[in-house]
Amino acid sequence: MECKEIQSKELAAKTDISINTINSYLKKSGSIPDVEKAVKIAKVLNIPAELLVTGISISEKKIEHMDRTNVLKPEIVEIEKKLVRFSQKDLEIIAQLIQSVWEKYER
Repeated sequence: MECKEIQSKELAAKTDISINTINSYLKKSGSIPDVEKAVKIAKVLNIPAELLVTGISISEKKIEHMDRTNVLKPEIVEIEKKLVRFSQKDLEIIAQLIQSVWEKYER
């Protein structure tokens, strides 16, 4: 949801799903939506419902024929284009940096 810049409350209103249910989906060990709710959420977020039903993230599965700009912020797509040209060593350093910053959000 962060990549779509939408809050739980707004998603709940647009999907007619309770905010408590939405929040339970967002928890790290939370529940996975049933197909009907996943379709509603996917339509609002403009992403494949499969991502919500299976719990598989884009980084865990290659999704063919999908416009990644519907899922990722444009800034991330631009960064990804640049990363392709980096050396393996540079990618490892960047991965460590990202992990370090990510840990701040995991607390």
